[in-house]
Amino acid sequence: MQPRALLTIPAWKKLLKSTWKHFDANFRQILNSLSRHQRLIENQGQLLHFAQYQADRLRAIREFERSEQDDKRSMVQATLQWLCSTHNTLEFDKAVEARQESPADGSWILQNQKVGNWMMDELPKSSILWMHGIPGAGMIFQNDSFSNR
Repeated sequence: MQPRALLTIPAWKKLLKSTWKHFDANFRQILNSLSRHQRLIENQGQLLHFAQYQADRLRAIREFERSEQDDKRSMVQATLQWLCSTHNTLEFDKAVEARQESPADGSWILQNQKVGNWMMDELPKSSILWMHGIPGAGMIFQNDSFSNR
């Protein structure tokens, strides 16, 4: 046989088919195994991605709750500061000084029948006399007037 006859395409096909039969059967298992491993790795990657997403979500929820608590705390502080912003002792001292300058002021309220009854009773029905008015109307002044009688 001539060397050239061995290199013809049909001869190569016969040679390859005879040698690759076993090769294909062996490699099919390897390819299947690699395919299975690829799916496992992809699934593991998806699980890791999902776990990271859950951790990030929990962290964001905690940060939001902490921020919300801080906001509430600052709102409560601001409200308390606003409510307590009047210095009652200073206002009361000013009212006492003003009453000493003109002691007759404030006696008009004693002419009210309900106020008079409340002050004259030894045991009033209620220990509270509710007075209300706009800021600067003189409720502190009236309080001082009551406390001195």
